[in-house]
Amino acid sequence: MRSQQIGTKLMKTIAPKFTPKSRRQGAFTLMELMVSISILILIILGVGITFSGATRSVGLSQATMEMLGNQRSVAQALERDIQGMDKSGYLVIRQQVVQVNGVNVHFDQMSFISLGSFPDRTGNAGNPPANSGSNPFTNDAVATAAHVWIGQLVLEAANVPNIPGTNVPDNWFISQPNQSTLPSNVAAWLNQLPSGAPINNSQYPSDNAVLGVHRLLLYPGVANTNAVQPTAKSTLVAYLTADINNAGTQTFPGEPPAHIVSSRIDAVATSPSQMLLEIEAKRGATVNGISYGPWPELSAYCYRFKALNSAVDTEVQQNPFVNGYFRTTPIALQGVPTLKIEWTDGKSFPANTTWNNVDVSFQTHWYGFEEQYLRVNSSGPPNPPGTITVNNTTYSAEMYQGGPQGAQIPAALSNDAYDVVFNYANKDYWPKAIRLTYHVADTTGRLKGGRDFVQVIHVPD
Repeated sequence: MRSQQIGTKLMKTIAPKFTPKSRRQGAFTLMELMVSISILILIILGVGITFSGATRSVGLSQATMEMLGNQRSVAQALERDIQGMDKSGYLVIRQQVVQVNGVNVHFDQMSFISLGSFPDRTGNAGNPPANSGSNPFTNDAVATAAHVWIGQLVLEAANVPNIPGTNVPDNWFISQPNQSTLPSNVAAWLNQLPSGAPINNSQYPSDNAVLGVHRLLLYPGVANTNAVQPTAKSTLVAYLTADINNAGTQTFPGEPPAHIVSSRIDAVATSPSQMLLEIEAKRGATVNGISYGPWPELSAYCYRFKALNSAVDTEVQQNPFVNGYFRTTPIALQGVPTLKIEWTDGKSFPANTTWNNVDVSFQTHWYGFEEQYLRVNSSGPPNPPGTITVNNTTYSAEMYQGGPQGAQIPAALSNDAYDVVFNYANKDYWPKAIRLTYHVADTTGRLKGGRDFVQVIHVPD
């Protein structure tokens, strides 16, 4: 009996006491659960934000790489064309400037003769008819010279897009594509602004703008025919002249005639020397009722080209893809709302020079609308006015003697801010370099604000 009591007492000593209080101490309270869940949610949110930021960074990096890749390939093509510039030919730079909220926005263009290797990009004359065996995409014609135009294009679209971020149609698009005719008279077209240009002086240019490079291949040809045959396999449809006043009677089977600004045809049945003789015959003359003035290079050989917004926008019914594809070939880079083209003769400001109280010592002269008042013998007052001080001697910016002395700077066309012409007659005064400044917008919207690019290209001696 005594041993039983001792065992019972020992069991009571060893065994834990399971009371309601001990059970409450082994569980989580509602407050503890809420705190734990809140911490877990914060951890999940932190991980999500980290991954979201990483994804966004990857997207920005990809967009930047795509933009830089596209810009690099275009920059290489521009450099190749400009470095092939023939000083026995001509160079025209036209600056069209629109002031938007007090800022000068440029829509410049240039044209010149370039030497190099230029494959045909608009197909054989066959197009092809059903039984001809011709294929427009296997053309092997290559020219050694081309009339090159660089600028922003006028786009034709069956469905005109809106200005990005608005419900307003982009008014500078041509809503009814037509390769046969010039949309306006020649004088009006010479002043034409590109698609994407501001429609008022408070609206910045649209990302719809497109940088274009149009190469008119120069093949020596017969003066009274539209066709040239540079190789045994290729018979090309070609214009008789690169003059904008060209009648535009060239045609492909099943297609209407193509005006020279339509970009449908990229060949001219003439050599560079024939073109220069043609220009000289028009200088200061009236030909077929057209007065060319002293600078036909400016008034008839530097003009804006059209291009289809996409290959499906063509109005041509027979072989529409062929027609549409070739009419998009001038498109070089999408989303280029501004383009500024300047030139330099290699001169720099001397030491101790200030321009409107800004030190410009040893800086290179880059000439254009904003810098035109650095030259001598300008017509009209400086715009904008300014003064240049060199070694404590102050000049009117208009009369500063450091500007170009031999460049041919004619009175600008009616809608141009500044024009300059170089030809074989002033070969010694040609630019040493060309500077292209342009903005590239990301049309996918991933790179807000886009990127600015400056390209300086040496002009060969």
